[in-house]
Amino acid sequence: MTTRRSVTDIMARVSGMSAAEISNRLRQEAAKRLDLLRYRVMTNGARSAKSARATAEPGRFFFDYQDIPEILSTMRKHMPGQVNAIVAEAEQIRAHRFRLLGYRDIHYGTDIDWHLDAVHQKTSPRKPWFKINYFNFDEVGDPKIIWELNRHQHFVVLAKAYRLTGDRRFADELFAQWYSWQEHNPYPIGINWASSLEVAFRSLSWLWVNALLRWTDAVPAGFSSDLYGALVTAAGHINRYLSTYTSPNTHLLGEGVGLFFIGTLCPEVVDAKKWQQAGWQIILEEAGKQVRPDGFHFEQSTYYHVYALDFFLHARMLASRNGIEIPASLDDTLLRMMNVLCTLGQGGAAPAFGDDDGGRVFDSSRNRREHFFDPLAAGAVLFQRGDFKHVARNVTEEALWLLGAGAVDRFQRIANEPAGSGSTALRDSGVYVMVNSRREQLVVDAGPQGTHSAGHGHSDALSLHLSVNGREILSDPGSFEYGGDGAGRRWFRSTPAHNTMQVDQRDQAEQKAPFAWSALPQTRVQRWITGREFDVFHAGHNGYERLANPVTHERWIVNFKRGVWLLRDVAHGSGEHELDIAWHLAPEIPEDAALTGAPYGSASVMILPSEERAWTASGKQEWWSPAYGRKVPGTTLHQTFHGALPAELANILNTDTAVKEPASFRRPETDNKNLIAYEYTSGSTQYWAMFAPGGAPWLVAEWSSDADLLCAVVVEGEPQAILLCNGTYVDRRNQRILSSARPVSWCELVRRGADYEVDSPERDFVTLQPGSDAGEPVSAIQSSERLEQ
Repeated sequence: MTTRRSVTDIMARVSGMSAAEISNRLRQEAAKRLDLLRYRVMTNGARSAKSARATAEPGRFFFDYQDIPEILSTMRKHMPGQVNAIVAEAEQIRAHRFRLLGYRDIHYGTDIDWHLDAVHQKTSPRKPWFKINYFNFDEVGDPKIIWELNRHQHFVVLAKAYRLTGDRRFADELFAQWYSWQEHNPYPIGINWASSLEVAFRSLSWLWVNALLRWTDAVPAGFSSDLYGALVTAAGHINRYLSTYTSPNTHLLGEGVGLFFIGTLCPEVVDAKKWQQAGWQIILEEAGKQVRPDGFHFEQSTYYHVYALDFFLHARMLASRNGIEIPASLDDTLLRMMNVLCTLGQGGAAPAFGDDDGGRVFDSSRNRREHFFDPLAAGAVLFQRGDFKHVARNVTEEALWLLGAGAVDRFQRIANEPAGSGSTALRDSGVYVMVNSRREQLVVDAGPQGTHSAGHGHSDALSLHLSVNGREILSDPGSFEYGGDGAGRRWFRSTPAHNTMQVDQRDQAEQKAPFAWSALPQTRVQRWITGREFDVFHAGHNGYERLANPVTHERWIVNFKRGVWLLRDVAHGSGEHELDIAWHLAPEIPEDAALTGAPYGSASVMILPSEERAWTASGKQEWWSPAYGRKVPGTTLHQTFHGALPAELANILNTDTAVKEPASFRRPETDNKNLIAYEYTSGSTQYWAMFAPGGAPWLVAEWSSDADLLCAVVVEGEPQAILLCNGTYVDRRNQRILSSARPVSWCELVRRGADYEVDSPERDFVTLQPGSDAGEPVSAIQSSERLEQ
């Protein structure tokens, strides 16, 4: 019986829909019933492919049939390891042992049950797809595991193995499984029709198989006709049940790609032109909608960024092969998305912000963080970009199939150029990248939690990721899974699973459903400065302002570009609160290595907190997920505070493994309650950061200024670099270093020999005092007078 509450909920949902959405949903509901009626009155629910246009020009795949031998020869020469991996995996597939997502060696027995989640041993019911609640773990298990098998990307492995070896057993296994699937998945029965995206993925795999094997004697008689009938059924389903209003993200994009491929490569089918045009329109529209102006995907997930880029790239290449005009806007989208990967790849390891879907458009085994940069291999050749080559490192098998056997030589001829442009702000997505002189990289997530209800975003405002020498040091733990009992997903997307501050054991947003959040926080970046010797990042979010006693979390980061980062976390508010700052170490990095700075492999970092008695530190074993469905132990350092606000804690991250002398990190005393100063000493180098909001003159230790932020690097007693923000002067040891006729937003001084070089957007107002040691003397009395003013 429908309850009053459910009726109210339904009415509320309908009232928020447009007329177009209501009409679309009604059409889809009617189509579901009609499909089921057809199935019940026909022996086979598949649509016929007999109606055709005999005069249609055949569609062209990424490669022609006669190109295959050269591509395979190039693979054997340049990618022998990949060739061996393909054949070895094909042998496993013949034994019905599959690699799915992050799971390995899943055995499906003698007869494959295409409705089985073999990890959790749960079988989805054989009933009309629209009557299956695939979010119900007790009913179906984890649908992603079922769908991953039913994407049939392993068919492509079998096809390639046959072409590489000539072993007929691989082709025979492929076609035996294909016909088994057709028999056990009559349209519209079963979970494998429940997602139009999965239908699209499966269709792409079938088209790859057709392109690889079409003219070989391994293809059974009648397969071509059977394949076209199956593709017509698939395209009809996708076209009727587009995710226009239910999942207008990579689901809709992937469905558009599926329609475009079927319509382009099966032109003899009557509806092919309609499908091609509809799919191409979706691709072009979603390129404008799903990618922010700075190039990052709107799901706020690195994995989904790569996932979407794969779709756009493959569609673009197929369009080009078939003489379809490529709008400049699509290439612009591809370049912007690839530029993002190039920016995130400067340190050699990209952050895994947001959800990890686990799937890929090409070669589903390349689904880990180290494979994020795969599209750049093809992008380097396509756009002749040396920086893309630098991050990609090597040409991939995917680039070979998309661009032909000559892709290897073309890739090798491109000049290798450094990646990225140093410290960079992706302002639309709120991703801020700090790079030091050794190309070590710290990335901060200060953007929206995601699009719509942030279904694939995590509660990670102001979280950061650190990579050193190409290795993750401070890491995002990932996603683990979407299904299961839900506990794993809840933790991996929660605030404590990220390198940020948690307040009162609450998330920054409310977990509403497995793919929805409410009370999404707003993050505001208040300062971003990047110079030659310093970067400064300052932002805050309001995620905890919904508490009974509201709390605002602010994070400052100063990048001293010599291998030192100062992180300052401040909790503003009133009343008693519990604060917890988590630092998730990448797997296998022991806790003592992070606390002592001991090298671990080629990388090292020391996390040194300021001496704040109210804070306690402890290590805890938590989790890290290398791929969907897998988790391994990882160490997390927790810094905890219980007490009245405001409260703050600063930490030093030092990646300079060459420094062996003892280090100290202290907070110098001052009579100015508005001044917070930190001094970090490592060997003969001092790093200063002084925060003084309000613009009034101040004095601490050997420094005096009216800046609201002053940073400095002093080596063997000599200032080597100084950064002044929102101030008019800097004195050291009662000597004037610089002055300005008016407050400058920022000014950086870098010593070159006996002099300083000045960089400032308001350079014309800055006066650098003469002299090799900071210039004109200023008496202590004058300094005191300025402090009183």
